[in-house]
Amino acid sequence: MRDLAAQSARDLTDTRARVAELEEEIRDLDERLGGVSQERVALVQRLEAEARIREQFAAIEGMFSRDEARVSREGNRMVIRLVGLTFQSGEDVVRPAYRQLLQKLSQAAEVFPRSQIVVEGHTDSYGGDLNNLALSRRRAEAVGAYLTSEFNVPAFRISTVGYGETQPIANNETEQGRARNRRIDVIIEPQLEAAP
Repeated sequence: MRDLAAQSARDLTDTRARVAELEEEIRDLDERLGGVSQERVALVQRLEAEARIREQFAAIEGMFSRDEARVSREGNRMVIRLVGLTFQSGEDVVRPAYRQLLQKLSQAAEVFPRSQIVVEGHTDSYGGDLNNLALSRRRAEAVGAYLTSEFNVPAFRISTVGYGETQPIANNETEQGRARNRRIDVIIEPQLEAAP
């Protein structure tokens, strides 16, 4: 009987040791699964945010006709080339005729309310390099100021830069090419965020 009791005590001790090992293993697995679960939740949130951004990009593309703007996506940035807004050679004034186009641009910016907006000015190759650089900067600033004054786009969201003649998209040897090079490109840089 004593042997049976001793054997039972050993079995009980072995069972308790095995239970403790299994409980430790379960805790370890729970920790690992918890991390996987958190990673999964983060991945799902990121995918949902990216899907929302794709929908928002599509909405912006639908706002403009081909005569107004060319909309493209570069990573998570949206590039809006305002083909419907032109400048005469040497000019940096936004004419009233472009109000409707710039209103659409302000609406596009509001699709991503926390986005940063970069207004890029470009010129043709006529004139000196420094003059073209200054002119392109003034054109970008004029568009940025118009968005702020006419449509209340917060100035802190807008930055402007002039590239002068350094980034042509057409041949500067033709009047049509030069007109295309005198342009404004607007970059909208949305902030990726998870669903609230």
